[in-house]
Order: sequence, then structure tokens, then C-alpha cells
Amino acid sequence: MVKGGIAFLFFLLLSLIPSELYFQIGGVRFEAYRLFLLIYTVFNIQNILNTRFEKFERWIFFFCGWSLISFVAVHGISGIQSGVIRFLEVGVVYYIGRDFCLNGGAFAVRYILLSVSIAFLLMVPLALQESKDGIRVTHVIAADLAGTYAEAFIGDNYFRHGVYRSSVVFSHPILYSVIAMSLIVMTWYVFSGVVRYLFIFGYLVAAYASMTSAGFIMLAMQVGLIILDRLNMYIPGIRKSVVRLTILVLVGLQLFTTQGAIKLLLNVLALNPETAFARYYQWENAWDDVMRNKIFGIGFNEWTRPWWMPDSIDSYWLHMAVVHGLVGVSIIATFWVLLFKYLFSSYQVSKDRLIFVMSCAVLGIIFGGITVAFFDRAQTFTYLFLGMMTGYTYKRMAVIYSREQTVNAPNNSVERLRNYA
Repeated sequence: MVKGGIAFLFFLLLSLIPSELYFQIGGVRFEAYRLFLLIYTVFNIQNILNTRFEKFERWIFFFCGWSLISFVAVHGISGIQSGVIRFLEVGVVYYIGRDFCLNGGAFAVRYILLSVSIAFLLMVPLALQESKDGIRVTHVIAADLAGTYAEAFIGDNYFRHGVYRSSVVFSHPILYSVIAMSLIVMTWYVFSGVVRYLFIFGYLVAAYASMTSAGFIMLAMQVGLIILDRLNMYIPGIRKSVVRLTILVLVGLQLFTTQGAIKLLLNVLALNPETAFARYYQWENAWDDVMRNKIFGIGFNEWTRPWWMPDSIDSYWLHMAVVHGLVGVSIIATFWVLLFKYLFSSYQVSKDRLIFVMSCAVLGIIFGGITVAFFDRAQTFTYLFLGMMTGYTYKRMAVIYSREQTVNAPNNSVERLRNYA
């Protein structure tokens, strides 16, 4: 457990170094956190290979494998580098969170939440200052140290609702918000008193200063699900009714509106009309590329779009479909769905509210991914948090099944569960 805690802390600290601070070896760009992940993998690859993952977890490694295959199919030998990076930033990071919380249980979860919350609390002064003047101080300092380049002024295009969108140490304001909103509800549940309110304040500043719709969507989704679960205690069956109604509404929007469900939601949920317009046309144009490259996607090649559109794709799920084809996005989506199913079914057995809050966080991230792409640090932190949730839940269920001496553990894994009890 100590090694897992040290590995997590190293990863966290190195991930908070702005992306402008990097170096190159043989034309390959190295950032500190990637170098750490590479070294960690070299020393722990045997442990990773020997780990008996649950069936649903294997999908994340299927995705890493398919990423490598699709990159090589599109880019040739040079695609191997991108495939290795995908494995490091998805598979290995997931393993770090999983391994630490599998051995450390509730203590490890609290340790992770405490560390990240302190980091975001320390960012508050920088975020508020950047929201006032738009000057990216940390990025300029990092660029000066590395001899690279960084835009000092974020620009008026990032001025929204009275504030300049802050990114602090991250490469984009979206990352600052998404990472914060992934943990805000779990932090509220785990901590209490003054500490709770201080940490929540740090996360809310991130949502305000970054001013991105994804963060607010993720928070609203999690809070709404918790309220719905509370109502279900007093009105049995209301949860199922709301789920069925939601599905019915989405199907109706898809069938009877000209925009379709996803595009209509993009318009409704965006914080400004220009963003909604851009995302609408991203789906219009990028989906054509997906249909023309269903198997392997187009990798990092340029996707078809008007000359005036930027090259970014503001949807994690669309981005995965474009880069890795329908096969790739189907594989990773399967992992997410099965993970949620595992967490929620474990909550129904254990009645552990933290597991329920984790399942709400997963749904919040899934829906947030409709409006933003989890790139750079958002990708690594997201899969670290998913590993944390899986490890804690597995450990928690191990204790329960060991006490009950039952043979009804999911996936017939009683003996493995007892080993971690």
C-alpha cells in the first residue's frame, strides 16, 4: 500500500507541471508525468500482467490494444509511439489507482481525495487572478524554464460571462473543470466540518473560473442522481420511472426533431451560442469521417471540416470514434457501461453510500464527455479515478463476502475476494 501511495503522489505532483515544461529525446516529446509512467511500467509490468482483472476491466486493456492496432493501421510504424502513450495514460494510470485502493481501501480513497483537494485549494488564488486578467502565469514560468513557448495572454476568445476562463496549471480550462467536478461530490461525502467546505470551495472556484458547461453538467448530473435516490426511499419505483422517461424523451428527440438528441442537447447545454454552433458542426462533419473509416478511424489525421473551423473536437465519444473508429469507441464505451453496472450492483449489495456516489460520478463523467474531450491531463486523471473506484469497491465487496461466507460473489470470484478481505 505504501508503494501505491508513493506512486500516486509522484503521478499527481508531476501531472500538475504545465505542459510547456518538457524535453525531447530523439524527436519524442517527454513530459515529466509520462516519463514517470514509463519508468513505473518498466518496474511493474509483471505485476500488471499477473493481475487477475475482472471481466469488465479487461475491456480497458482491449481498448489500449485496439488503439495500438488502429494507430499502426493508419500511421504505420510511427503509430506505435501513440499506442504506447495511450496504454500509459489509460491502462497504466487505471492500474495505479486500482492497485492503491485495492490494498488501501477507504484510507487510500481518502488519501487521493485529500491530495487532489489540497492541490485545487492551492490553485484558488492563481485561478481567480487569471480569471480577472487572463494572464497564464504558471505557463509562462514553465515555458521560460524549459525554453519553450507559451501564450501569456489567453485572449478575448476565452472571455465568457464576465471572466477569463482559467486553466492555472492545465493546458485548457476544460481540464481544470472536469477534473474538479469528477471528485467534488465524493469529497463532500468523505470529509466533514470546515475541511469539507474548504475543499468544496476549491472545486467550485475551478468550475467558476474555467466557465465550461461540462463541469456544470457533471455536477448537476451527480447531485440530481443523489436526490433521485433519496426520493426513491420515499416513493419506491420513482428511480426506474425517471430512467424510462429519460430514455423515452431521448428516443423521441432523436426521431422527431431535425437535430437529433445529441445535437439538441449540445445546443441546450452550451454556455454560449458560438460553442453550441461549433459543436453542432463538429458532429455534422466529423461523423462523415467516422462513417468512411468505421474500423480503424483516421488516427491523428485532419478530419473533414470547413476551413474556418478549429481542429479540436469537443466530445470525448466523438473524438474516440474519429480517432479509433466505431470499433474503438464501442470497446471503451462497453468498459464504461460495465463499470457503472459493477459499481451500482455492488452498492445494492453493500449499501455503501460511497460506492453509490462513485457510480453517480461515473455517469456524470459519461455525460460530460458528450460536450468535451478528455484530452491531456483530463484523460489520465479520469482513468486514475476510475481505477480508484474499482479498487475500493472490490476491496469493500471482499470484506462483505468474506464475512458472509457466501458463494454468490459476482463473476464467481469469492476466493479472490477473500484474499483482499
